[in-house]
This record gives sequence, structure tokens and C-alpha cells, in this order.
Amino acid sequence: MDCEFVMTKESMKKLCRELKLYSNCPELNDVIHLHQKGIRKIQALEEYIGLRTIYFECNAISKLEGLAPLINLQCLYLNQNCISQIEGLETLQQLEILDLADNQIKKVTGLSCLPCLRQLNLSGNFICHESDVIHLLDCKSLKSLDVSNNRIDNEKALEAERNMRLTIANEEAATRDHHRKEFEDIKIKAKRELAEKYL
Repeated sequence: MDCEFVMTKESMKKLCRELKLYSNCPELNDVIHLHQKGIRKIQALEEYIGLRTIYFECNAISKLEGLAPLINLQCLYLNQNCISQIEGLETLQQLEILDLADNQIKKVTGLSCLPCLRQLNLSGNFICHESDVIHLLDCKSLKSLDVSNNRIDNEKALEAERNMRLTIANEEAATRDHHRKEFEDIKIKAKRELAEKYL
């Protein structure tokens, strides 16, 4: 890990220049890599409203903050940090992928505000209660959930993951059956109309 990188308006512009990104028009950047930089605090992202993917892996971030301007963000990678609480994600209404693996999270909260979330990685945290994971089953958009290798009692969490996969499979099967029935009804109606036409 490099020495601490303090996120300021100036340091971010300098980094963009070094990475050959848009430094004078930060809003045009759609991906930025900020992994392994010793970052302790997320800040100075107000001008980066065009970001769709941001990488914060392997830093020293302890709090989810400073993300509110990123209204177009779709992928957020925060694995291997020091985060203990899921918060500050309310404005990320387009977020689809959230990686919080290998942090210090004990309770799963703050995700009900994310209507597009489809992939969530919570492996390697401290989640110990089945109820902390089961409520995620109500999240209709969620297609992939990883809660493996939690450092306290992950068996119940894995069972919840299996149940979620089964629920998703059942819902998909029901949708296919519904579409099949609709198609059959359309065929029957078309045949009836054709027969009536030649009577």
C-alpha cells in the first residue's frame, strides 16, 4: 500500500492526469481506480457525477461517506477496508454491484434503499445472525449474494444464500410458465379467429 492519499479536489485532478483521465472535466470520467492508496476518508467527489465504477479496494476506509454526488454509480468496490457499518448509499439509486468483502461489518442494514442492487459481496465480515441476511431475500433485484467466510457462524448465512437462490429459481420458473401460458392463449385465440373468418 502506498503512503496515505488524501482525497482533495487538487489531488484528484493530479491523479486523473497521471491516469490519463479527464482532469479538467471530472464529470466525463466513468471509471476510476483508487485501490491500494492508503485512503482513510472518501471525499472530494462532487464533480465526478459521471462515474459508473469506482475501485476503493485495499485502503483504510472506515466509514461510507462522500458518495452522495455519484448518482450514476453502478459498481462500487470497497473490499479489504475497515468499514463497520453500511450507510450513506441512499443516493446511489443506479448501484448494481456492491463489494464489501473483508471489512468489519457485523449487521446488514442500509441496503433497502438500493432498488437496482443485483450483486452483493459480504464475505469475510463478522455477520453472525441469520436474520441479518434473510431480510435480503425481499430484495427482488438481488441475483448474487456472497456471505461465505464470515468470521463468526457463517453456516446459517450460507443456508440463507441457498434459500435465496432457490427463491430466484422458482420465480424465474413461474415467469416462464406464465409466458408460456400467454403464448398458448394467443395461439388458441388466433386459431379461433381464423376459423371464424372462414365460416
